[in-house]
Amino acid sequence: MDTLEKILNLLREQKKTQKQLMDHLGLGKTAFTGWKNGDNQSYNKHIGKIAEFFGVSTDYLLGIEKEKSPTANSDETLMFALYGNDNKDVTPAMLEDIRNFAQYVREKERNKTNGTGKPI
Repeated sequence: MDTLEKILNLLREQKKTQKQLMDHLGLGKTAFTGWKNGDNQSYNKHIGKIAEFFGVSTDYLLGIEKEKSPTANSDETLMFALYGNDNKDVTPAMLEDIRNFAQYVREKERNKTNGTGKPI
């Protein structure tokens, strides 16, 4: 299974839309159409953000890893971190708030390090 097939499968599995993915990447819908038609493989330059969107590793998307190991910001990991095993009552709205907060924390840290990983 190639990278695009994995992206399409993850969209189905996670019940997410192409529009949600394109919005996350800051791209228009024609970009996704180009991927599906085989006109381009520009998704490769967005692989990190695509992995973040789905909560999987870039290695999984690229075929280096065979299993979908969850990343630190996967839905399951985020829910467990905040609610422990008592996360059965987490609503989609609550999960979206958790994702937004995780994104805020990541961006705040990036701004502190100017994207280099080292304090400025």
